[in-house]
Amino acid sequence: MTLNLRFKLIIQNIMIFLIVFLIIYFVMMNVLYESILNKSVEFVDKRVDEYKYYIDETIKGFDGLNIYDYLKEKSPIISEYMHSKLDIQIEIYNNRKEMMSQTLPNKKYYVYQDVHYAVNGKKTYIIKNDDGIKLLFFSAPIFYDNEVIGCIRYIYPLISEFEIIAKNNLIFIITGILSFIAVFFMSYIYSFKILNPLKKLKDEAEKISEGDFNSTININTGDEIEELTNSFNKMSENINKYIRNLKDEKDKQKRFVDNIAHELKTPLTSIIGYSEILPKLKDSKDIEKSLEYINNQGKRLLILVEEMLYISKLNKNSIHVVLKNHSIKKILEDALNTLRPRIEKFSINIIKQFEDTIVRCDYEKTYECFLNIIDNSIKHSNCSTLEFRILIDREYKIIEIKDNGKGIDEKNIDKIFEPFYSGSKEIKSTGLGLSIVKDIMKKQNGDIKIESVENEYTKVILKFESSESI
Repeated sequence: MTLNLRFKLIIQNIMIFLIVFLIIYFVMMNVLYESILNKSVEFVDKRVDEYKYYIDETIKGFDGLNIYDYLKEKSPIISEYMHSKLDIQIEIYNNRKEMMSQTLPNKKYYVYQDVHYAVNGKKTYIIKNDDGIKLLFFSAPIFYDNEVIGCIRYIYPLISEFEIIAKNNLIFIITGILSFIAVFFMSYIYSFKILNPLKKLKDEAEKISEGDFNSTININTGDEIEELTNSFNKMSENINKYIRNLKDEKDKQKRFVDNIAHELKTPLTSIIGYSEILPKLKDSKDIEKSLEYINNQGKRLLILVEEMLYISKLNKNSIHVVLKNHSIKKILEDALNTLRPRIEKFSINIIKQFEDTIVRCDYEKTYECFLNIIDNSIKHSNCSTLEFRILIDREYKIIEIKDNGKGIDEKNIDKIFEPFYSGSKEIKSTGLGLSIVKDIMKKQNGDIKIESVENEYTKVILKFESSESI
């Protein structure tokens, strides 16, 4: 049979209670027994010392007869006298352990170990059971002229003492039973306080299993259950964030598919259209123009496929980045020289406000980043000026590339890093450039940020690691 957690807690508490109770019971009863027994022995021993003088005075009148015969003659007088005073049974033995007198002739007792010790000069006691009554046998030696001539035995019934022990035993057992009942009910009631929060956690786990990640649990127990609840709430929140991220990624994938379909459709439609009319053309110039257009659109498709493969490599972390110390000024100059014909074609003024500085980066990948950013500014911003600045803080060296173009709508700034996003339908662009730049900067332990005010400017901020000391 499987027990639920509540009854496991109750059984555990009961077992602990029983173990503790039994230990206390046996210790307390043993202490009580020893205490009462010691007091009884002290009582008898004290009486023995009190009447020792009487015994000594009685045998002091020895008139020359054999001392052992004299003790035998006086022993009935001694035993009766002490019995009348102490109201306990008295037995007297000689040094050969032969009984010489007793106050209750009809009651015979064995010569126990107490007598053996007494005739050898030692006071001792022993407890024996007689017809259900505990008896204390206390024996003390009788001396004459520093020689043991016999012993006197006191037989003391421990009736009242064991009645006290029995009463205390009964009280202890009744107290134990009442405590057992109290522990059971307290454990049962307190188990609700422990298990109710766990039940709430179970209910929330069931909600999560059904897809509900929004609810939270408020438990203030100040113990590990509260810590578990906080961890559970954090887990639920993280799962909820993960689900939202998955939904966002799904939306991005849909936009990706829609955009790539659009990007592929346009050049493919043109290629198919020109290839269909090409056999019908007679003029060599028209044929040459159609072939040129088909070639251009084919190159555009090739660039699109290559950039898609590049992004696939970045997402799989298969792109290799080699970080070394490089002159950022040289990389910028190389990129500007590459794009010099386009810059001059659109009459763009270049403003450079930086000194040469060293950063940690991959030369080729950083060069490609600058090409993408500058090319985007030329194609999309309609700018007349490009300004380059270098700033240095404690952790990074920052490159700012600012144009004075038409800017970007604030709601679209985060979207421009998405693959195939294009904010303008008139611009024919694959939309992969800034997505690649962002991935490259992350792999170089840097970052990219864009600030823009519509119809005023767009600023691209690149953060690079400072160079290592050489």
